[in-house]
Amino acid sequence: MKKEENYESLEDRVYNSVDPFQEISHQTYKDLLKERTILINGEIKENIIERVVMQITRMSREHPATPIYIVLNSYGGSTFDAQAVVDTMRASKTPIITKVLGKAMSAAFDIFLAGDLRVVLENSVLMCHCGAQDLENIKLSDSLDEAKFTAELFKRWSQYYASRTKLSEKEWLNMLKSGKDRYFFPEECITLEIAHQVEAYIDKKLTPKTPKAKKRRKVKSKKKSRKTAK
Repeated sequence: MKKEENYESLEDRVYNSVDPFQEISHQTYKDLLKERTILINGEIKENIIERVVMQITRMSREHPATPIYIVLNSYGGSTFDAQAVVDTMRASKTPIITKVLGKAMSAAFDIFLAGDLRVVLENSVLMCHCGAQDLENIKLSDSLDEAKFTAELFKRWSQYYASRTKLSEKEWLNMLKSGKDRYFFPEECITLEIAHQVEAYIDKKLTPKTPKAKKRRKVKSKKKSRKTAK
């Protein structure tokens, strides 16, 4: 007699292999969409088209006058995929507010700058750099083409950064050519107009309630007035 084979459905296998925290993360993302808030948490890659670009397009079409919020916490990722988000944001007639929770670096920095109103928290860290590319075992002729392509990219990025901040195109270009990571804290972000607003902590003065002391009833003593005889 043949033993009955236990076939696990593809859906079950996917569900069982998924980290429960990923499931919570996905649910949070969906819940935020209902409030016109798009969360970019983690690496920026090709799926950002479905997660961000298409969502901006849909929200802009449904309610053009109602702001869209994009919340960022990312070290960056694919520059080209991030550029698709930037172009979509700038083409949208809907006001878009970008906000940094923790960090917005590299490609995430580009997305943050595309916001019409840009908000950071008091300890947020932003970073801009030229990016990196593996050119190992590449032909000399190809490397020359890559150099021209990179120079054009730097020019475009510098123009974009200058149009959104107080720094000039030349200053941004020199920064990119240096090859160094340039970090920005909230105070400098405001000065250079990288960000418009710092969301400060609320001073919560929570003092424990002390029990009120019982007031003692004062007994008034009646003084008898003595009549003095004359």
